[in-house]
Amino acid sequence: YILKYNMIYYICNCPKDITIPINDFQAYKTFKSKNYVYNKKWIAESQGVKCGEQVPSQFPVIVRPITNLYGMGKGTYYLYNNKSIQKDCFWTEILKGNHISLDVFYNKHGIQKTIAFRGYPGKLFTFLCWEYLPDYEISSEINNWINTHMKNYIGVFNIEIIGDKIIECHLRMGDLNQFQSEKLTCEVIKCYKNMKISHVKLPKIYLIPIFVKKNGYKKLRKEDIWYCSRITNTRDIVLNYFIDPPPSNTSNPIGGDRICNLTVIDVRKGFILKKAILDYFKTNY
Repeated sequence: YILKYNMIYYICNCPKDITIPINDFQAYKTFKSKNYVYNKKWIAESQGVKCGEQVPSQFPVIVRPITNLYGMGKGTYYLYNNKSIQKDCFWTEILKGNHISLDVFYNKHGIQKTIAFRGYPGKLFTFLCWEYLPDYEISSEINNWINTHMKNYIGVFNIEIIGDKIIECHLRMGDLNQFQSEKLTCEVIKCYKNMKISHVKLPKIYLIPIFVKKNGYKKLRKEDIWYCSRITNTRDIVLNYFIDPPPSNTSNPIGGDRICNLTVIDVRKGFILKKAILDYFKTNY
């Protein structure tokens, strides 16, 4: 797996005077005129979604940090009764519909391109997998929100959508690097140069995160991933993988700690490999 920074600046030779953020901390500092979009309460209010910082009158609701630059659902939980809301958090109504992570190429030419992944929820804000949707089309409501609130932005940003409502906005790319595509990364660079984007054919892929129980993290070894792929005859479906650092260096949802993320071309075989890795992890770690 080639890291985003290396892919952008060393493989694709992006000029160093063009800043392409690879995480939310960097993006928040880089795009100061737009970083208010990291305020999730503002995101909800901008779309008329019910929310607030005081105890709601109806339950259940979801409680989220107002701002979270760590990602992965850190600090998010369900509230079922009239307990007080944690500091620096707010509640929002529970939205229904597909969970979509959408990368948007945007500059003076408008919305140039979008790349969508559908997330299939697991327990407590974890995900079973993410599926690339090559034919996904944004709704007129989302289109209007983007053109209203992202006007004058230049680059790629990521929004997370449930149903037809945006729940988060990030001023950096989302899962684009999972394709490990030089051609796609070159289009990212062109977007930051305020240029028009060309079409890049992308393979159908699935991202399969592997979570273990909370506080059960131990660093997985790459040789163990390949061992599990050999014994399950799934080596040919793995495009790449990313081994997660300890939770103290990143963030995780309350439903578990992620140890690895697989990028595969066959979701059925991908789940077979995931089970083998979890079984191996439980036995040997």
